[in-house]
Amino acid sequence: GFAELHKYMKERGLKGVGDVEYAKALNDVLFNKISDQEKAFVTDIISKGIAQDQYIQSIFEGLHGRLGKELLEIARTMAIPFSKSEVYNRTSAGVALFRQAYPMYLKQINPETNKLYTEQEAYDTMFADARTFIDNVHYAYGKPNRPLWMQSGDFTSKVLHTAYTFRGFT
Repeated sequence: GFAELHKYMKERGLKGVGDVEYAKALNDVLFNKISDQEKAFVTDIISKGIAQDQYIQSIFEGLHGRLGKELLEIARTMAIPFSKSEVYNRTSAGVALFRQAYPMYLKQINPETNKLYTEQEAYDTMFADARTFIDNVHYAYGKPNRPLWMQSGDFTSKVLHTAYTFRGFT
């Protein structure tokens, strides 16, 4: 995320150091030191699935019904720390981008209206940037972007998928 934020800032002529800004967002999200406006943004990206635990959800997609109920519950319980970590990482990336993009758009001319962006237009444009940024940093997880050997859906594929996924957290 650090390099991606640096690139975003450089391409748009924003001042500051991407690494410092990203690290501050990580810290502020961890200790809930974010503004009300940032909290509303976080709620928005979580509710729209951008900052959800997509990677963990992809593990359990299709496993339902293939494992016993007890084994599935054990796996879900074991996945809680990974799930919370993924949401935290995606949320932090979003906040880091929000802090750069939203104020930038508020000061710019909207090319569609030839007027300054309204708050809503700035937010919507920043939100589109945030979606792309978070996906670039943490990827959008789903069946289409899995390796072919994980797409078959048979039991062996699911077991290998689970092992492969948890390997990504180590």
